[in-house]
Amino acid sequence: MLKEIIEEYFRAGEAREIYKMVDFYAENGTFQFASMPPSRGKAEINKALSEVISQLPEDFQHVCHYVVAENFVVPHGVLRLKYPDGRVVDWPFCDVFEFKGNKIKHCTVYGDTATFPK
Repeated sequence: MLKEIIEEYFRAGEAREIYKMVDFYAENGTFQFASMPPSRGKAEINKALSEVISQLPEDFQHVCHYVVAENFVVPHGVLRLKYPDGRVVDWPFCDVFEFKGNKIKHCTVYGDTATFPK
């Protein structure tokens, strides 16, 4: 069940539906993308996710494997970025999602920010 929640979360990101992504978080949830400071609460998470997603090309998708244990889901894989000029860039990532019930309590995104699109 938790893996399916994260798959829906990623689909919302790919559709640039930030509000749907934020809905997966607990009211006091936290989000941290690489070296960015942690975002606390839905308003800050919305701002952080909007900033991250805005840096991506229009066409991108998550290609990953999942590890699920108790209240954690850890997707590991690549964010496949397809640019209008035909370039395809795979950005490796590993996320750690901690759940409380069926809501995301905390998410940390690990990846090489030097290779993240700007």
